[in-house]
Amino acid sequence: MLCVGWYTYEKVDRRNYPHFPDDQIAVSGHDRPTIVTWKGTEEFTILDKMVTEMIANYQENAQEVEL
Repeated sequence: MLCVGWYTYEKVDRRNYPHFPDDQIAVSGHDRPTIVTWKGTEEFTILDKMVTEMIANYQENAQEVEL
């Protein structure tokens, strides 16, 4: 089984919010789609290839970021 979900990061204006007005990023995950596929299906093969290529790309191009 392969399960792939997404989180999105969106810039928002919270200057008038009473809590954390300096936090200008909204993170969404609970309302984003997830794809579930099973090994042996064409969908699994396609998604597995995509994820494998993305991981290789991230590993090859990763840069340290100061937090």
